[in-house]
Amino acid sequence: MHSAKPTIDEKERLAELFSLKLLDTDSEERFDAITRYIKSHFSVPIALISLVDSERQWFKSKQGLEVCETDRSLSFCGHAIHQEEVFVVEDTLKDERFADNPLVISDPKIRFYAGYPLHTENGYRIGTLCIIDTCPRLFTHQNKVDLHDAGQIVEAHIRQRSAEMALGKSTITRGLWRWTKGYPSCMGRRDVSLLCAAIVFSIIMAIGWQVSFVSLEGWKNNWSGYLWRYELYALMAALISALIYYLLRLPRKLRLTLDKNTAARIRSERRFRDAIEALPEGFMIFDADKRLSIYNDNLVKLYPFVKKAIQSGAARQLLSENYDQCELMTEAHVHPPCSGRTPAPSEDIKLEDGRWLRVVQRAMRDGGTVCLHTDISDLKASEKALCDAKESAEQANRTKTRFLANVSHEVRTPLNSVLGLLEVLQEDQKLNDRQQYYIKTAKDSASHLLLLLNDILDISMIEAENVALTLSPLNIEDLVRSIASQMTSKVREKDLLLKVTVMPGMPDNLLGDQDRIRQILLNTLDNAIKFTDTGSVEIYTGFESVSDSQMNVIFRISDTGIGIPEEHIETVFDPFTRNEPEANNCHGGIGLGLSICRKLVTAMQGKIYLDSEPGRGTTVQVCLPLVVDSRPGEGVKNRIASAGEYRHSDQRPCCVLLVDDVKTNQLVITSMLDAHNYEIDIASDGVEAVAAAMIKHYDVILMDISMPNLDGVAAARKIRAPHSNNSSTPIIAFTANAMAGDREKFLQAGMNDYLAKPVRKADLLDMIQRWEKVSS
Repeated sequence: MHSAKPTIDEKERLAELFSLKLLDTDSEERFDAITRYIKSHFSVPIALISLVDSERQWFKSKQGLEVCETDRSLSFCGHAIHQEEVFVVEDTLKDERFADNPLVISDPKIRFYAGYPLHTENGYRIGTLCIIDTCPRLFTHQNKVDLHDAGQIVEAHIRQRSAEMALGKSTITRGLWRWTKGYPSCMGRRDVSLLCAAIVFSIIMAIGWQVSFVSLEGWKNNWSGYLWRYELYALMAALISALIYYLLRLPRKLRLTLDKNTAARIRSERRFRDAIEALPEGFMIFDADKRLSIYNDNLVKLYPFVKKAIQSGAARQLLSENYDQCELMTEAHVHPPCSGRTPAPSEDIKLEDGRWLRVVQRAMRDGGTVCLHTDISDLKASEKALCDAKESAEQANRTKTRFLANVSHEVRTPLNSVLGLLEVLQEDQKLNDRQQYYIKTAKDSASHLLLLLNDILDISMIEAENVALTLSPLNIEDLVRSIASQMTSKVREKDLLLKVTVMPGMPDNLLGDQDRIRQILLNTLDNAIKFTDTGSVEIYTGFESVSDSQMNVIFRISDTGIGIPEEHIETVFDPFTRNEPEANNCHGGIGLGLSICRKLVTAMQGKIYLDSEPGRGTTVQVCLPLVVDSRPGEGVKNRIASAGEYRHSDQRPCCVLLVDDVKTNQLVITSMLDAHNYEIDIASDGVEAVAAAMIKHYDVILMDISMPNLDGVAAARKIRAPHSNNSSTPIIAFTANAMAGDREKFLQAGMNDYLAKPVRKADLLDMIQRWEKVSS
């Protein structure tokens, strides 16, 4: 239970209450009529007009209650007089301030309370007009307005009663008030009384002066001679009476002004007190003498162990020295005054009981200190939970990355064998058409599996915001025609027409990430062909100049396929979306292609649009901002070479050391190089590779990374040792580790280049020939 506490203006409030002479008086019909009305209006069993003094609450009028008074510490009205407006407790058992109050758990068993604080003319709250019920109830805004209005009627009756008591003080004054019934509206009754008294006084004064100076015989004999003197005396008396009148009114005016100022000050202090009590933080002010002058209840709740010490007048030094956990009250945390626009520095300090407090202490210009203490234990707990969640997410992401790396490595190794051997078999002229068809079908399926694997890795990199874009010279026209040539076989299979249109004047001095642009166009074009059964597919490439250093390149891929309903246009960018009902689907899902395209385009700060109509086709437009290469030159032509251009039988054999622990990979690489005049030695791990390099000089070394006994990186370091036969031989990392950053990692480890598995024969021959020329 929370006991009712004194108000901030308790001394003045009690003086005002006693001056009204209402306490311990007989009941009065004017007050009883109001309590009877609100008891009926609100349908409650109890209605009261209570007055709260220092020790008790006394009932001036009561309906439904026998007792005349109760202890103030138990009273609800003792809490209500701390409020400016209606104070409501809708269910006392759910309010910790009153749940164990004796008036709640025993007679009259209060379960509901609403009280309007009664104000005197000077603004002091002396008691309440309240209603009480024995069961909980809701109290609406209109109910509060009704109780407020009734309370103001009680206040008016109290003021009228005080005026009536004042009228009974003096019979003469009462007589004058009766005589001055028709006083001007601009004057008060007391003002008229004072004016009449001043006039009577002036007449008496005039007569007295005349009698003093003029004898009765002289008055009779020389009436005209003394008339002017009498008039002068009368005028002087009138002036003096006016002066007396204003002097008599002056104390009253001063008192009224003082009362108004005092009432305004009290109202201001009360509002300030109500404001700091409403703060959810602990609030306190130390004065210039370093003593506690103002604090709120929430401060005491924050420091329950020093509850008795926290009181007005307590020395700051005493609090900080005698109580270890009050270190937040030390002056070490006080900051100098600053403008309201500057945020106040704060300290977060953990208490011994595990709670966290955030403290702001600011010096005031008068030498005092204002302090704000906030319990941020929940905030710290949330921050810790957030950090733990972030760490868990990062750990999960690292685990996912390792998992994808392992999956990629394990899948790429057998794919290298499958694709490599199928590519070698495709070159065998002894196979008939049916066999060639089977091999081609198997190779396409394996290539699709590799594409899906690459897409998964791309999605992982994009979600981790780890997309690395590399700017290099590119020729847009050559790039588009190269991509179209890659799709020729798919177009022929479906008997479609593939159109390539490049806007005249397409610049060839642009910089961009060629691999990512190729990936975007291949994925988009592949979906266009996939969902088109008859008609054509067209690639249009245009451009528009933005500035001297930037060019917007526009790619538009159009088809005459099945189209997309308007409500499904946005979903096609989701992974593995199907464009047809499951029952009728004959084209498969869209896969990860368009999802990756949108993310890559966004990463390149471009835009992608899709327009489609069912039965008429789809158009995908990609707009990419590319950098214009300002260096002089004629641009870059992409070289598309075939395997037959690399080596001839009449050239000197190229010595290659192939280091790989997988027998099928050894077979694939050997098969790819057999027909091109290469001399190949094979090592099954890093130890054998180092031994072979100590004996013989090689033109190129193909080095796998993950191997037993000694991995590829460690083997490369040993081979590069000074005075070794192969200290300057190009070493190519030939590995199934194809995650983001693997290439850079192996190059930093000392490798000359990087080739990911599975490898195309053309790429392998191109890589070896390039480094063969460097080594020779």
